[in-house]
Amino acid sequence: EVLGKPVTDFDRDSVRRERMRDPDVLPGVDQAIERALSLAPARFPVVDALNCAHDGRIFLRNIPAAGATTGRWDILDGTGTITGRLMLPATTRILDVRGENILAVEVEDSGAERAVMLSSVLHRRSD
Repeated sequence: EVLGKPVTDFDRDSVRRERMRDPDVLPGVDQAIERALSLAPARFPVVDALNCAHDGRIFLRNIPAAGATTGRWDILDGTGTITGRLMLPATTRILDVRGENILAVEVEDSGAERAVMLSSVLHRRSD
């Protein structure tokens, strides 16, 4: 099974448009952008954040879809088996995990960050 969403021409064009919109763009930057795009992988990464808990669990955040308001974190035990899942706002970054308590940072629309303590939000895998 191949994981990760394929990078499309639309995605590449979005990068081009965004980079060329910069008012401080230097001459020749378009060639540099094309070179970078030619070296880019064919698929987006599957995971964009990782946190290791003190008890050996690993929390992996899957890359949220564009415009998604929530992000899915898979929880793995020390052997790599998925043991649970956590759904948090897409702008939440986990800092520390102790038992069932999660210290995280939420980024607000204004860009301001605020620390939050989350408890009893872990969903255990039941299969």
